[in-house]
Amino acid sequence: MRIITLIISLVFSGTVLAFSNFNQTTLPPLTQGTYLTGGFGVGTISCINCGKTKHNTITHTLSAHTLDLGYQFNPYVALELDSSILQDFDVFSIITPGWDTPKSTEGNVVIKGILPLSNRFSLFGKIGPGFIWLSNRKDEDAAYTHESTHVAAGIAFRATKHVSAELSYSHYFAPNLVIDDGILSASILF
Repeated sequence: MRIITLIISLVFSGTVLAFSNFNQTTLPPLTQGTYLTGGFGVGTISCINCGKTKHNTITHTLSAHTLDLGYQFNPYVALELDSSILQDFDVFSIITPGWDTPKSTEGNVVIKGILPLSNRFSLFGKIGPGFIWLSNRKDEDAAYTHESTHVAAGIAFRATKHVSAELSYSHYFAPNLVIDDGILSASILF
């Protein structure tokens, strides 16, 4: 799974680099503004001490989709509303008989710290509280909600003044659940 994510990331990064205008050596500093980020990737969800014996960990690989809305206050700090949907896993069909392919949705409010390396590249980290909703596709009323903590780290590349690409790794902590995902995303600054 990590090899597939790495290959997709390298292809995407190469494409962005190939089509960006490197003759424009300087970009104006990104100081503030509202931005919208959408992405896709691969993730895992692990249920710890679950199943029939309550002493094993069940892990499933799934697709991940994200949509984030944020405001950057200065070159170093932003505040984001993050959302992710993880689909096509069947943890609860093993834990709770009768459940059919639930989906997981995460919602978080995070503080994003940014370390600009140049006008084009920056490193970032995120941390904040949130919720994980697990729902059953057969019965949307049968759902579990868990409080979670979200941490993430990544690298961003500014292709133009308003468009950037990001590669990030996220980790969600919740009681008996651990969710990890690698996301490749595009961001538009307004």
